[in-house]
Amino acid sequence: VILLRGVQQTHPHIVGLGDKWCEVAAYLKNYGPYVENSAHALTTLHRLLSTNPKFKIFVSSIQSPDGLSLDHLLQLPISRIAKYQEFLRMMLKNTPPRHPDYDPLNK
Repeated sequence: VILLRGVQQTHPHIVGLGDKWCEVAAYLKNYGPYVENSAHALTTLHRLLSTNPKFKIFVSSIQSPDGLSLDHLLQLPISRIAKYQEFLRMMLKNTPPRHPDYDPLNK
């Protein structure tokens, strides 16, 4: 909220964020199948880690640059969706109805 208000106060002329989010929304539809399959993927990962020693060694040998586990990395896209939803909700809440971005954000 503070960020949104700060941008609004320092850059009141910025217009078009709503349209940009509409463009991004088309790509977010690809997350649907990922989210639907995530529980199965995590269950399979945990099963393989507990039953397949070679797989466990392989998974432990690969890490993200910031040290996150595969389990955590598989869940990141889902948490991002929730953050996007909250960000859009706050943008809409803090955008005046007469602002050109209000209608695109409200789609």
